[in-house]
Amino acid sequence: MGMHTKEGFRNLFTGTTVERVMRQGVKPVLMVKNKPVGEYKSVVVGTDFSMASHKAFRAAASLAPGASFSLVHAYELPHETFRRSEYAKDFVINAEEKQLDDFLKEEMKRFIDKAEEAPGTLSKSVVEGNPYEELMKEARKTKADLLVIGTHGQGNVVHAFLGGTAEQILTSPPCDVLVCGGISAS
Repeated sequence: MGMHTKEGFRNLFTGTTVERVMRQGVKPVLMVKNKPVGEYKSVVVGTDFSMASHKAFRAAASLAPGASFSLVHAYELPHETFRRSEYAKDFVINAEEKQLDDFLKEEMKRFIDKAEEAPGTLSKSVVEGNPYEELMKEARKTKADLLVIGTHGQGNVVHAFLGGTAEQILTSPPCDVLVCGGISAS
């Protein structure tokens, strides 16, 4: 589907055809921002290691088999202010961060292993930060022409369907966006 205005997906939240297709459809939706000029060369895939993320990753690999892929998992830790305060014990925080880092790296490995076939050129990163900001940063850095996201359901409220990160991306996409539903999509 093509974007019709410079407003991006701003109209998505008032019930456009695109919104209805994403909410009620069972297939991935490719939102094309600009006129196509060839095959996708650089793809950024956001992952939370869910089934929706797996579906999105597989769909992207099928759509752009020759592209370079950047697989990104971004997360935010609660109570960041306390964690960085003078009262937090460095050795406890460092041990917890190492444990979390090891866990997320193992999750990333399992995620890639679970994919039927991973693209040839694949970089992966697990970063602490706001998922939307980290995906935009990666899209700029890699000059992505496709950003891929999975969503988690098909409720009536757009935010509940798309989630905060997807909603932000679709409001002002940096490039083409492939959205794959997770629950009832086939």
